[in-house]
Amino acid sequence: MKIIIGHSNMDLDCIASIVLATRLYPEHVPVKSGSIHPVARHLYNLYETELEFLPARELKGETVSDIVIVDTRSASRLGEYFRQLQIDPANPGCPVTIYDHHPDEGNDFPTATVYGGDYGATATILGLELMKRDIELTHSEATIGLAGMYGDTGSFTHDNVTGDEFAVAAWFLSQGATVRLVTSFLNTLRASEQIELFHAALSNVETVMIKGHAISIFFIEIDRQIAGLSAVVERVFEVEGTDALFGGFLFTEEQSALIVARSGRERIRVNEILAGLGGGGHFKAASAVLRNPEDDPRTMLEQRIRDSVAPALTAADIMTRTVEVIRDEWSLMDASVFLEGINHTGAPVLDDEGQLVGFLTLRDIMKGRKQGRMHVPVKGFMIRPVITCPPQTTMHEIEQLFFAHNIGHLPVMDAGRLAGIVTRSDYLDTLEYGSLSVPLGPARV
Repeated sequence: MKIIIGHSNMDLDCIASIVLATRLYPEHVPVKSGSIHPVARHLYNLYETELEFLPARELKGETVSDIVIVDTRSASRLGEYFRQLQIDPANPGCPVTIYDHHPDEGNDFPTATVYGGDYGATATILGLELMKRDIELTHSEATIGLAGMYGDTGSFTHDNVTGDEFAVAAWFLSQGATVRLVTSFLNTLRASEQIELFHAALSNVETVMIKGHAISIFFIEIDRQIAGLSAVVERVFEVEGTDALFGGFLFTEEQSALIVARSGRERIRVNEILAGLGGGGHFKAASAVLRNPEDDPRTMLEQRIRDSVAPALTAADIMTRTVEVIRDEWSLMDASVFLEGINHTGAPVLDDEGQLVGFLTLRDIMKGRKQGRMHVPVKGFMIRPVITCPPQTTMHEIEQLFFAHNIGHLPVMDAGRLAGIVTRSDYLDTLEYGSLSVPLGPARV
């Protein structure tokens, strides 16, 4: 018997990868885990008859001659299959082939042939191979493949999404994938219990500032654990829009608690924070189960966050320190020529004592040009007062200033003197590259 297996608690990408692998290995039997992630259950239920997965429990007593593993290379996530087969994962006694996009997970199968890569989804790896072999899919297989990619890439928004992801997605569409169906599979809040918990979470969520990060936390009590709690946290995180969210569920009947965390900042690595509580996951998504906690879970969590989270980036970290400036006695014509020469759209205006007195943009110069007043000093057209910030202003606060005042530049003042400037380019480069202050040299305003 030849089989294709994926990790326990199969998610959309795992199911999609098994489906796609059956096209590469038509003689292999696809096997279903005893548990399916709530987000993937709707898709599986609709396609169950068509998929014809063999339940893992029916592997008991079978002898396998070849194993294909998808979406993991960790033996601990495949235990239910090897227990039924009575096989030692370290020495399976048959060829093993792995398709997986989790390079950080390690590999518990040293003799396996591994097809991997830094992709957002395992479905991408299998899709590329199917494209290379020119193997056609049914519209159902293509839709499931596309759903797997959407599910594991955060609808193509995660940092590790590559151009190959979009190429495979386009190929799935050419094979008949239906985006409308994919969208319906991603509607994670289906059960009435989930919707009630979502509203309860929104009513209880509190946002605290910890080391410059806006971190939202909620704890709610329910009788027992139910499926789909991570989906509730995902949706609350989308609504709150803070740097990170920790959602706690206290199970009164079981005397335990579940904490599910999501992060939008590289410096808030939720897997490391929850590792101290016995949890794990990725730096953007993690969870932990607390059984019979002696201390208040919320107090324990907040202390872990304060101990583990790195300080937020500040204006001093990301600002451009060499700032091109305009003098207030210059004419609009002088300023126009100057800005054109340095290819900037604006610059701070300083007086003869080096004090910041305004800000001038090309738009302000255009007003003077239309009035035929290019000969007048810039002080007659410059913007004042200027929105500024001190060096310790955090990224979260910088974002708020940008959006609240609809500006693309933020002079940084230290002891009354111009110390630097944060521009849209500095801000965007920081979002793109993480903790690095990428731009060097003069500011791009």
